[in-house]
Amino acid sequence: PLGFLRHFLRQVGQGRATEQQLAVGEDEVARLDRMLAWVRRLQRPVPVLRQVKVHVVCDRAIVLLRGEVDDRGQRCSVDVPSDLLVEADPDPMLQAVANLLRNAIQAAPIGGALGIRAARDTDGGVTIDVWDTGPGVPTQDTARVFTPWYTTRPDGSGLGLAVVQRVASTFRWSVEVERADERTIFRLRVPPPPRVAVGTTEDVAAPRPEATLEQVSTP
Repeated sequence: PLGFLRHFLRQVGQGRATEQQLAVGEDEVARLDRMLAWVRRLQRPVPVLRQVKVHVVCDRAIVLLRGEVDDRGQRCSVDVPSDLLVEADPDPMLQAVANLLRNAIQAAPIGGALGIRAARDTDGGVTIDVWDTGPGVPTQDTARVFTPWYTTRPDGSGLGLAVVQRVASTFRWSVEVERADERTIFRLRVPPPPRVAVGTTEDVAAPRPEATLEQVSTP
């Protein structure tokens, strides 16, 4: 989000800001305010869960970080079905996906490639992968990448991936990192929904309403 705002302010200064950028900038200031309130809570925050379209969150994350991708001459792809839904709190979910995407941008080389892909698993769960063509995480560091304050970059805060892990834990998701096909993959795993209890005619958990595009930024 801060990278987007820096890029946005440059565009404003050059008189090239679009109406979409103005709208997204306003949304992001409001979302950052909500996220700060979320982080400041001493107890584990209780997520406000709803049905969220995965592609809406991924598209917004790319809009926020497009300036950094372009500055590094990288290629960014998205492979997310338009009808894929997960149960989540949209604001923290967007923060987690954006953090993973920014990590991929920083890990991929200049002119390299990165992307997001998501799919429904055979068990009914959902997998969201953020990948890059960087050198990968050293084996000795894989157990520490989600630890607060741990970073391998001189200018890194060591909090980006820790926030991802915290959000995933709050949603009862999992997050892991692996190396495959010369790509580093950070994987968010959304478990399948509860099954119908034996002897009942109703779902264990009632379905929640679907979030709209506006609700991702202003729930």
